[in-house]
Amino acid sequence: MRGEIEAIARGAGYNHRLGMVINFPGASARLQVKNLNADSKEIFTSLTDVKERADITLFEQTKLAFTRDAGVTMDNVYPDKLTSRGHKAIFRLQFGTGISPDMIDAIPFDPYLYIYDTGYDVHLIGKPALPESINPVDTAGFRDDKGYPRALLVPSNWSFPIERHLIDKAYDSFSTWRNSMGQAATDWYLYPRAGEVIDHLPVAFDNDKDSIPDFLDADDDNDNIPDIYDNCPFVSNSKQTDTDKDGIGDACDLDSTDGTIKNPPDTKK
Repeated sequence: MRGEIEAIARGAGYNHRLGMVINFPGASARLQVKNLNADSKEIFTSLTDVKERADITLFEQTKLAFTRDAGVTMDNVYPDKLTSRGHKAIFRLQFGTGISPDMIDAIPFDPYLYIYDTGYDVHLIGKPALPESINPVDTAGFRDDKGYPRALLVPSNWSFPIERHLIDKAYDSFSTWRNSMGQAATDWYLYPRAGEVIDHLPVAFDNDKDSIPDFLDADDDNDNIPDIYDNCPFVSNSKQTDTDKDGIGDACDLDSTDGTIKNPPDTKK
């Protein structure tokens, strides 16, 4: 299983950890997480073994998830200041044998923000709080005191409101959707109001420099292996060599000999 997350905009004054929880009861997996800066340079890569549950840290600090101009503190939320370029997090879970898709949480899994300043976390409606958070125990924790949901699922090409502009003003039918608890005006996000949203952003990641943004590109490393089949989707490796047979190609595997640390050298536990 592979996923990638790109930082697009940040308007909050608080600092957060952006993560995702994926449950797979009765199974174990090897988790690889890689962070890239806005120039596609690797910041760090981690490799860990997890059992039954993966709490994946995508960005340890959202304040550090952008390459920005000096003096900028909020990223891409004002139409005259669209200069910040977001970083990217890539994760891969390689499961052991004997696991079926119905043993893994359904998409969209459980993305979250943990707010360092308050000890609260933000989840999609119905998802449990993190063990370390101090969230309210009832469903009010998923909405603010005016009934606005704290987290939304939206398309990747969604135009988000300008900072300090209410979403109701940016999208005429959002209030109808919100007040109906999601039962009416389900296409509200398709109709932004001009002048109230950010409708263009700095250039998206383009790993293979083919002028197709990664989120639209079926082959992000141009090695003629579609990403859904590629064991190293961001590193060109047409031979797909995988020495330790863990589903992660040698070209991007921290440990291609199935030990514990990046090659070379290798040391067994």
